[in-house]
Amino acid sequence: MYRCHIDFYFIGCQRRISEQIKGISPLEYFSHEFFESTQPEEALASRADLILADVQALETQEGLDRLIQMKPQKAQ
Repeated sequence: MYRCHIDFYFIGCQRRISEQIKGISPLEYFSHEFFESTQPEEALASRADLILADVQALETQEGLDRLIQMKPQKAQ
């Protein structure tokens, strides 16, 4: 049987939203890990499979561009 691990990275997300997502049970054969920060951090972005960012928290287009450069190709 296969296994799938998904790393979620929340940037600037409201706590209630990230807590709701963290509360979702993974499907069979899946596991989740969650990381959070208020601004993009390269060490966390490089590990992510899925990045959920509040673009208003990024403040500028440069902040969004920086996040896009940080994310690995596999990340959504």
